[in-house]
Amino acid sequence: MSIRQGLEKKRNNSHIPTKTANYQQLVDDLPSLIFYYFVNDIYAIAGSFFTIFSISDMLFSVTSAI
Repeated sequence: MSIRQGLEKKRNNSHIPTKTANYQQLVDDLPSLIFYYFVNDIYAIAGSFFTIFSISDMLFSVTSAI
């Protein structure tokens, strides 16, 4: 299973893990799920960084205007 197929499965909610899911299916889904959460974490970190940067830039411009 490729990463794209894993993301499509997650987006469509066609694969809902249950207690009866076999081991091979979980192993097939694991890399795509790890990649999915890793990409989301990267975007969250980048968003918080740019928010902090813009706030500090705003404070710097206010203090330099005084």
